[in-house]
Amino acid sequence: MKSWIVSILVLVLFGLYSSSAEIGIGANSQAKNRSGKAQNDDSSGSNKNVEVPPLEFIEETVILGEDIIDPGSSIELTVTNSESPFINTESPETPIAAVVVEVEKEEKQKHVTADDIKLYLLVQRLLNETPLIDGHNDLPYNIRKFIHGQLSDFNFNSDLKNTPPWSRSVWSHTDLPRLRRGRVGAQWFVAYAPCQSQNQNAVQITLEQIDLIIRLVSKYPDHMKLAFSADDIVQAHKEGKIASLIGVEGGHSIGNSLATLRAFYDLGADSSLVDNAGHKPQHGGLTEFGRTVVKEMNRLGMLVDLSHTSRLTMMDVFQVSKAPVIFSHSSAFALCNSTRNVPDDILQELVFNGGIVMVAFFNFFVKCSQNATVVDVADHINYIRGRIGIDTIGIGSGYDGINFTPTGLEDVEKYPHLFVELARNPGWSNDDLKKVAGENFLRVFRDAEQVRDSMRSIGVQPSQQEIVSSEYLEESARCRYNLSTSSGGNASIH
Repeated sequence: MKSWIVSILVLVLFGLYSSSAEIGIGANSQAKNRSGKAQNDDSSGSNKNVEVPPLEFIEETVILGEDIIDPGSSIELTVTNSESPFINTESPETPIAAVVVEVEKEEKQKHVTADDIKLYLLVQRLLNETPLIDGHNDLPYNIRKFIHGQLSDFNFNSDLKNTPPWSRSVWSHTDLPRLRRGRVGAQWFVAYAPCQSQNQNAVQITLEQIDLIIRLVSKYPDHMKLAFSADDIVQAHKEGKIASLIGVEGGHSIGNSLATLRAFYDLGADSSLVDNAGHKPQHGGLTEFGRTVVKEMNRLGMLVDLSHTSRLTMMDVFQVSKAPVIFSHSSAFALCNSTRNVPDDILQELVFNGGIVMVAFFNFFVKCSQNATVVDVADHINYIRGRIGIDTIGIGSGYDGINFTPTGLEDVEKYPHLFVELARNPGWSNDDLKKVAGENFLRVFRDAEQVRDSMRSIGVQPSQQEIVSSEYLEESARCRYNLSTSSGGNASIH
């Protein structure tokens, strides 16, 4: 069923939005790493005087449908505070008007209802209350590929959809204006070293990518803020900034060194894959050194990410890890039998572990085909919820690392569409939607921090174990980059 793409202008007629949730512009400050040391502020080309529209006037793009609302017409709604993002503490009801300013027709005329707009406004309010946390975005690697990591002339606060080379690439889905319109509260940016760099320069590339993420966030201090903890995410969201976290993708990135792992953590990395992206299983699960890595990540408070691991590795990690784990960009194997997705028996183990699956948006992980829709992504969420409950689900799009996106979720601007789709189901409460948006992830992060604090309180020291020679990968077993396709094929980068 085709939808209209409707741009609406929402005008608050009475009542001001709570100041604690405004998209405000905070004081400039240098980004700091976990130890508190200031990072260099690469501010050349940054726009520190950007005016963010007040919440009284918001122009949005929405996919809606049932009754016709013509362009230029206005709809007056009376929405209770429990439904409206525009909160008036002195009045139980807040009148608002929605004016349709533009309609882009597709093949058939579709419809827009007042109920649809109310649902969309509900989602806006929920995402203002709870940070929308996405577990995986590969923008840093695209910056490395497209402009060689040079940020001086890179304007992240511009429309990259119309800016070469981004506009020419099906792998590009992210810029600052779209993150804002998508109501993103926290984003894990991935420091990725291609699998072919294993046993070569993976550590160097990962360090360069961490540095790139820090420089990018430092360049836009009015809009982005480095976050190293669950509380940091919440605080950044209160300040109207996008909490920016660093994830290391691929066990090969630490170069067989626990000291490197600790150094990554000190620079700000809060999660890491314990296996290699694109690597065929070689060891039948975790090696002894791999088990030590998981324990050291628990001691540090780093989240263990299982999205690229084999089933045997997943089972081993559940046995070793004292902290909840995440699947940062995976979906349900039962609905699409991609090796990236999580089988039902692993989902059951996840309940006991306390971790979450952050559902991916790549069409070949959603429908195992080139075509998918926002409804299909919602199906994965509903499937996982039906199997193991609402507390085990998050969002992990994989944007900027995928080349086929679902209709209705084409880029980072479209997250609200997914929550509108979920909210159409009467079985979903507001609390359920907030859990999937970010509360589940915050709970997992805090649980990992509690494990860290507990281990430190009993004096657990940094591991000094070294990898034994037999555990080194042989030349023939090295991981392979982009196993089956070129950049234009039917596979995500990682």
